[in-house]
Amino acid sequence: MAQQTVSKLDKRIKRFNVTGLIHTLISLSMIVMTAINIIYQETIFYYTLRGLSIATLINSIIWLWCAIRLFIAAKQLNNPKSVKNTRIILALSVILVLTPDTLAVLLYWLPMLSDLVLINLIGFISPVLVFIGWFVGKHLGKKLKKS
Repeated sequence: MAQQTVSKLDKRIKRFNVTGLIHTLISLSMIVMTAINIIYQETIFYYTLRGLSIATLINSIIWLWCAIRLFIAAKQLNNPKSVKNTRIILALSVILVLTPDTLAVLLYWLPMLSDLVLINLIGFISPVLVFIGWFVGKHLGKKLKKS
């Protein structure tokens, strides 16, 4: 029975890491599209960024579900330090990933902010924070698998 539980937890950790990787790849494409948007100032690039922000939001919901399931199952994970430490790292990862994504989606979809420089700034900062959050979560997943 313990093998089956470990197997389910391994699957949860893998799903968490895969959705985080997809999230990071979408964010990297947002950096490229933001740079193109700054250079060419075409509306098509702005609309592409809006579409990418929606794709990021959908992936964020899936990723958050995986994080919540890991947060609940933290007692079953093999962390050499503590369950509290695991939950703190998961919470930090969630905050680093979801805060800039939520901000980016709001900025891209509010019409009064569509021409501001703030959108381009968020287009560069948000993916960096997402990558850091994904890296923290992935590092936690690797540490838990080794234990």
